[in-house]
Amino acid sequence: MERMICQCCGEALRKRGDVYVCGYCGATYRDDQAEGAADLLKGLLDDFKLEQLSNARRRLYETTHEKYPSSQAVTQAAGNVLSINPDDFMARVYLHSHDSDPHELIGVLARSEVSEWEAKETVDWLVRSLDMRTLAAVKDFADRHLKGTGKTEALNRIEDEAFKLDSGVYDLSLKRDVFLCYSTEDMPRVIEVMETFEENGLSCFAAFRNLRHGKGAQENYQEAIFRAMKNCRVFVFLSSNSSRDPNRKGVAEELDHLVSDLPKKPRVEYLLEDYPERMPILAKRRMEEAFPHLEHCRDVDDLIVRVSGLLDAEENAERDRVRKIAEEAASQAREAAKAEFEAIEAERAKQQKELEEERRRLEKEKLELEKRKPEDKKKKDPGAKAIGKKESASGKPVESSFKVEILDSGEAKIEKFLLKNASEVVIPRTYGGFPVTAIGEDAFRDCASLKSVTIPDCIKTIDECAFRDCTSLDNVSIPESVVSIGRSVFSHCASLKSIFIPKSVEKIGFNPFVHCSALTSIQVAADNPTYDSYDNCNAIIETATKKLISGCAKTVIREDINSIDSLAFCGCESLVAIAIPRSVTSIKDSAFAECPSLATLVIPSSVTTLGYSVFARCPANCAIHFGHKKPLFGYPDGFDKNCLFGFKGKVYWGGK
Repeated sequence: MERMICQCCGEALRKRGDVYVCGYCGATYRDDQAEGAADLLKGLLDDFKLEQLSNARRRLYETTHEKYPSSQAVTQAAGNVLSINPDDFMARVYLHSHDSDPHELIGVLARSEVSEWEAKETVDWLVRSLDMRTLAAVKDFADRHLKGTGKTEALNRIEDEAFKLDSGVYDLSLKRDVFLCYSTEDMPRVIEVMETFEENGLSCFAAFRNLRHGKGAQENYQEAIFRAMKNCRVFVFLSSNSSRDPNRKGVAEELDHLVSDLPKKPRVEYLLEDYPERMPILAKRRMEEAFPHLEHCRDVDDLIVRVSGLLDAEENAERDRVRKIAEEAASQAREAAKAEFEAIEAERAKQQKELEEERRRLEKEKLELEKRKPEDKKKKDPGAKAIGKKESASGKPVESSFKVEILDSGEAKIEKFLLKNASEVVIPRTYGGFPVTAIGEDAFRDCASLKSVTIPDCIKTIDECAFRDCTSLDNVSIPESVVSIGRSVFSHCASLKSIFIPKSVEKIGFNPFVHCSALTSIQVAADNPTYDSYDNCNAIIETATKKLISGCAKTVIREDINSIDSLAFCGCESLVAIAIPRSVTSIKDSAFAECPSLATLVIPSSVTTLGYSVFARCPANCAIHFGHKKPLFGYPDGFDKNCLFGFKGKVYWGGK
């Protein structure tokens, strides 16, 4: 018997009148179209068996190419082919593709040598229901039997499906929009519904896709499903006769969870088919308990609209809750800041009064000393150093405690404090008749025993590192005569708790309070001081030390501030909420990055400039609320295209 080969599937053709017909795929050829070679059919099948085999193969081909092929129908059709030809490769693949244990399927793929057409059909079929356990075998099979662009396309498709299959596996803590509750017999419709959800930007959890089944499945499967349900926002029950069957254990347990453990989750029932006239009483009761007062959906588009509406309602409720929390936190922070400011003002007034009294006492002592020893007065050389021997009322040396430089302007500058072990000091107003107007660089540096410093209201400048490493210093008052404060002026003052910067200060150097581990309050009264580098105290001076905003869970920015500079609050570990006033128009790069406790932040619509990676590595449960409307593409004008780079929390647009 001459064998003619089908150009579509590579199977044998049979003569039917004036044409040749493929017994597998049904393709028809004229005499001049068919290609073939003389060859006996394998097994020398007689005409009757050949007819049976052709019909069985055709049925298998038609079954597998339906839009939603039934696993039961495919298995039966494959079995019919194998009953006639036990070695038929395609039938063995289809038969074992639905096994709970893929061992036989993997063996068939590894041992068989087939035509390129059979390989293509096999890969197309297996990719539809790709399993993590068969992934490697299918990829190796495609690599060995396919060629050229067909091979490339098949491998790319396998990779795409593998990525979808693996996404979300075991990640039960991942927040999703929709949980699909269904019967496995409805799986083709589940796939359709889930793809529609994802096309509309809604994330889904469906057990067959997010958790493995059979061997290698996650332990405590039902417990894992319940955890996934808790992390989904809306439940969609794909309702059919199969899913409402009370004997379906998996679906029944999920409905029980909905009734007993998750009463507040919004839910929708999507009807895959009409209810039967006589639903089992147990199934009917469970459905009524799980889905009370429920409106049913019959159309996928209607389902998308319904679910989106439930999600929007939930987001609005959450937005209101977060807004109330933020407003309450801001109000409490304002009250606390007001009370603290008033206390600091009272303390400052007290210190100013004490300072004035000390100044008068020193002046009086000086006059008495001059009257007592007028003959000892000597004219001071402009370059001379401090040699005075005056003492305070407590008996401690005053002028002889300092090394002083007389400037060309006729003013004196404190160069060095000489008594390293002193616990308190009062800086004199004059030295040898010259007014003291400056505290020089490193003047009190490393005075580890110094606890209190009184600065007179004649001092104009405090130079770089003047009080650095004064680890015991806890009390210092800056008078309103000071116009300039140098860099690192109070750095490493580990005992300093609070400080007030008066309105007279026009310039503050870089990192004036770095590593002040006990500092909990800094008040800036200046209208618009200039600050070096990115240490932008125009927004809030607390950014100079990380140990400070760790001590402040709630912060209020003054309502006259218009810019928050780069890295301003970066790394503030305990910052939970911060109130940004409408005076702010610019927030620069990484301003709130790496704030692991930040829960909520409201960005007012007054902000027209938003820098790069502003909220990078803030926690996943953080919520950022923009007063701006979200444009169709990208972000509002003036916002960096990477302004939200590295932020994994939730973003809400449209204001409060």
